[in-house]
Amino acid sequence: MSWLALSNGVLVRDMWPGIVATRECRHSRLYSASWQRCPAELEDVFAWCKVLANKPRVPEDRLKQYSLIHQSIDVKPLGRRGIPHPVSFRVQGFLADFNLQLTGNWNGDIGHAPAAIQHVRLDGGAFEDIFSGQVDALRNVAHVVQESLCPDSPKPVIDMICPDGTIYANRNVFMPHPSANGLFNRSVELTPVEDPDGAIAAIAHSWRIPYRSRFGRRNDMGYTKELPPSNLQRGDFIEITAELEMFMNEPPNAVPTFEVRLRLRNLVRLCKAEFMPLVLTPGHDGSLS
Repeated sequence: MSWLALSNGVLVRDMWPGIVATRECRHSRLYSASWQRCPAELEDVFAWCKVLANKPRVPEDRLKQYSLIHQSIDVKPLGRRGIPHPVSFRVQGFLADFNLQLTGNWNGDIGHAPAAIQHVRLDGGAFEDIFSGQVDALRNVAHVVQESLCPDSPKPVIDMICPDGTIYANRNVFMPHPSANGLFNRSVELTPVEDPDGAIAAIAHSWRIPYRSRFGRRNDMGYTKELPPSNLQRGDFIEITAELEMFMNEPPNAVPTFEVRLRLRNLVRLCKAEFMPLVLTPGHDGSLS
């Protein structure tokens, strides 16, 4: 996981109010190697990461998918050298809008399964200057993608940055069943409470939920405790872990277009909304989770 830097080289995580900025994972500073710090300058970003084409789901698929990976072969978060490792970013902000239920916005119909998503949207709250610097850092990464894939194409559709300057991340709830595309068979085991009417089981022959996003809260000691998404509320100060998803469409006799998205992986609440005024009170050291 990598942190974003502002134009002056300072990490975004270190710019938030002190009592919040220090509530990061208790081990995170032990793993602050160069690959974990996304640089702010464009030329440095080009040297820090690169774009890798993914294998198409079907040979005739004109919608090509790409991943952003670390340039260095010494990246070994899992103890494995020489294996391309996707870049994932740690992004902070205030919850402006979200749907993190297990099936997201799925309406229960099999035809809607491909479009079902979970999502979060973040804003800067009272700290727009910090948040806008984070947005600019993500735009730099999007520029690297554009120059790597199709430098002569129009500007990309950057779904991760909304017109109002907020940051948007989502993930598809369902994936096609392995029998349809040969992917590795991995799906979550559901309880009767999670699928009371059997709607998910009814489409299991075609669609599956490959994994659960993880949601937690950070306590004052830097440990992360599990947190049901139902306990989140708008205005909570959170940190998400997300990977870039990139899609380029090459229609016949037309200019290629591409999209850049943030795929949500995990979410951690750093501070409850009702405690944010206390964060700005000098000397406050109470619980914020």
